[in-house]
Amino acid sequence: RKAEARAELSNFCPVTLVETGNLVKASAYHLVEYNQNLFRFANREAALKFMRQPLRYRNAKLPKKLPAEVSKEEREASHLLSCLVKGKDGRGLQPSDMVTYMQASLAELICQGLVECGERRPLFPGKGPEESALLCLSRFLRARNPLNTEMYAGKMSDAREEFLKGCALPSDLKEMTEKKMSPDYAWTSTETAKFQELCARFDEVFSQQS
Repeated sequence: RKAEARAELSNFCPVTLVETGNLVKASAYHLVEYNQNLFRFANREAALKFMRQPLRYRNAKLPKKLPAEVSKEEREASHLLSCLVKGKDGRGLQPSDMVTYMQASLAELICQGLVECGERRPLFPGKGPEESALLCLSRFLRARNPLNTEMYAGKMSDAREEFLKGCALPSDLKEMTEKKMSPDYAWTSTETAKFQELCARFDEVFSQQS
């Protein structure tokens, strides 16, 4: 049952205090009422010990000087900082810390990638909308990974640009074809070379799909 009322000992666990002398904030889910007083405990085992020997623990006394109260936000910030340091060092990151580390280190980056995909609405030749969006997001994340070396980051950025150019191929070809077919447009040799380059690139992209 979850405790709502203020318990004895300022919500510190009396069993831990008596047995170890340490002040441990009790859980809100382990509560015992004894002689019309509420006691909270760090865990189920501590609550069972109290119920077996209440006289041993009921008169536990707090020290005159209590540690400063730490807010929930401060505890979360401390845990977050600890996870980030462990993750950056590559040592000591426990499974329970991994979600926190990923939320802190990747959440903003993933949001940026999703925003870019939403704005660009990529459609790579030969791919569907969903697969194109996933490819766009993966290339964005690889290019923006803060752990990349400078050389690898440059390589991934180039790969991302190539992907975006591939997405733009159909519209670029359509635009140049319309210009080429227009009797009023002065088609140049430079545009001929660019048009041939786009056609070759388009054929290359589709050959990779097969």
